[in-house]
Amino acid sequence: MTLREFAAGVQRADVPTGNVFLLTFDDGYASLAGSAYPILADLGFTATTFLITDYIGKMNTWDLQYTWNRLQHLSWPQIEQRASRRGSRPGNRLSIWRRRYPRPAACSERRL
Repeated sequence: MTLREFAAGVQRADVPTGNVFLLTFDDGYASLAGSAYPILADLGFTATTFLITDYIGKMNTWDLQYTWNRLQHLSWPQIEQRASRRGSRPGNRLSIWRRRYPRPAACSERRL
């Protein structure tokens, strides 16, 4: 199920039946390009990847307390390749998650 199909179903109050699911990836880590994306293409699945634009092509710094490792985010060439849908089916989308990722401990309850 694509994000667009999911959103349309929510607006109509349709409940998916059978083996239908919405697959999303948060934060746009580079490992998706070599691991998940080829498998999804082989299986004919769609997915939406939410990107943090300030971290495109950079290492994560905001979530080290959760990952314990510095992880590379997708680069612009990887994003462009994914966006061109070479070898993948329509419905694979890249969306903006946010420009920055605030540290939850530093945010007010209202901002969260």
